[in-house]
Amino acid sequence: MKIKVYCLNDYDWWAGRSIKEVKEDYLQMTGLPEDEAFDGFYILSKGEMGILKFKDEDGKERTFKEQLDIMIEGEVTFPCCFACTDC
Repeated sequence: MKIKVYCLNDYDWWAGRSIKEVKEDYLQMTGLPEDEAFDGFYILSKGEMGILKFKDEDGKERTFKEQLDIMIEGEVTFPCCFACTDC
């Protein structure tokens, strides 16, 4: 199953194979109740993946698509945090 990036709220993007696994993992990791965790939840489109920018710890920018490809090639365990405004 293909890895997708999900916008969970105004602050967090999570990557995973399904809505169910992403939501379960996010709730477990944050301890938030479901009614507070997901405000505006949706799957990012191919267009958004090519436009939205990811900035790494060194300040290098790449598209969300490029970053997801790096994570998949690096054998990251999914589901996982993809990006956040507080990171």
